[in-house]
Amino acid sequence: MFNDLSDLTNVAPTPFASELTTYLQERREKVQDVIVWWQANWKTYPRLSQMALDYQCIPGMFDVYIIEIQLKFQPTSIIC
Repeated sequence: MFNDLSDLTNVAPTPFASELTTYLQERREKVQDVIVWWQANWKTYPRLSQMALDYQCIPGMFDVYIIEIQLKFQPTSIIC
């Protein structure tokens, strides 16, 4: 079954793969706000920008951990 994998060598790159390759070949630049950068570059990287914006919206675990500790020891006062 896995003896002949020659069919896998001629696989055409997907639009996402070429988008990722293009992004990785770009020169890195320093930005103040990554969300603004991804919003500005969404036409060049439509799939990557959506993934990056989705990822940037996930709250950090440290914040969640601090809130859990506050709830355990001082349930009436939460600092956000």
